[in-house]
Amino acid sequence: MKMVFYIKAIGMLLAVSTTACMAGEVDGNVDVARLQARAASFERQVRRLRKENNKLKAENARLKKQITQIADAGVKPDQPDQPNQPKSAADAGLSDSEKAFRAAGEQWRTARLAVLKKQIADRYKYKRRNRGKEPDRPWNQEPQTPLNDMRKEQAKLARMKPPIILDKFPEKLAVGISKHFTTVEVVQVADGQNAIVAITLPGFRTVNWRGQKMAIHSVYEKVWLAGVDTSRFIDGESAKIDRVLRVVGRNRYTTVAGSSKTIMRLEPAPESNR
Repeated sequence: MKMVFYIKAIGMLLAVSTTACMAGEVDGNVDVARLQARAASFERQVRRLRKENNKLKAENARLKKQITQIADAGVKPDQPDQPNQPKSAADAGLSDSEKAFRAAGEQWRTARLAVLKKQIADRYKYKRRNRGKEPDRPWNQEPQTPLNDMRKEQAKLARMKPPIILDKFPEKLAVGISKHFTTVEVVQVADGQNAIVAITLPGFRTVNWRGQKMAIHSVYEKVWLAGVDTSRFIDGESAKIDRVLRVVGRNRYTTVAGSSKTIMRLEPAPESNR
């Protein structure tokens, strides 16, 4: 009986040790898989950091080249511009109002590039977190501009020089920007050189039309058009102008009801006067 008991005990010990060894092997395989996954993640991060480092090196080289060009031209980078001296030969014959307009356009361009840079970076972050997927938006929310269109606008603005002439106006008009117009919608003729007209701007709103909800991606903006012959303008109809119109400021006028209203003021560009 004792011999049988010893044999059973030895068998139980062997079974327990075998189970423990198998469990240890499984845990070891799990640990190895985790380490391999972490190593792959670190490798991806290293590749991303190397790409960012190469971009920074290229940007640094570009800035050094610009500093060298400025130094060769005889202007110190840290020297402030003199208010009474033209920045270049092209600005020498410009009027003070034209210089102010171009300076405002350059400020708008710089601000717009900063906004685009942040928006593009945020979109890339979202795509990295969501495996390349674009955010889904319901029909009654403003859709996001395609990433490729944002990159194209960024590249075009980066190459653009004053005066700033855009393919389309932004949602909010700002002094210093221009756009070519073929026609405008006449709202009211003020006199022979001034009129209130409506132009199309990008925008988003939802409306109810015949019991159905619809999304509209453009809005009409009333502006004051000055310096244009309005003898052929008719209220409520389209008028052909075929000129580059620039945003130069604001204009206050008195409505028919007697109240005052302020809207943006547009004037034809000097080179487009006929």
